[in-house]
Amino acid sequence: MPKFNLEKIVYRWRVRAASIGLILAIIFARPDLTSFLTGLGVCFLGLLIRTWSAGHLRKEKELAISGPYQYTRNPLYLG
Repeated sequence: MPKFNLEKIVYRWRVRAASIGLILAIIFARPDLTSFLTGLGVCFLGLLIRTWSAGHLRKEKELAISGPYQYTRNPLYLG
């Protein structure tokens, strides 16, 4: 009989559970236009920061200290 491993189950289902939560939030939140556009702007800004950070990073090279990395230590997490 296989051993019950809660950590493995949680790891496997975490994205699915978050997706279900996001769908439920969209259905029940009923945001007005102002809050929806504000949220959309924040999401877009985060996407821009992540894209800039990932494009600037040169793996297997020296420590990145320019671009977005001169402003924050971990811009990928910031975005």
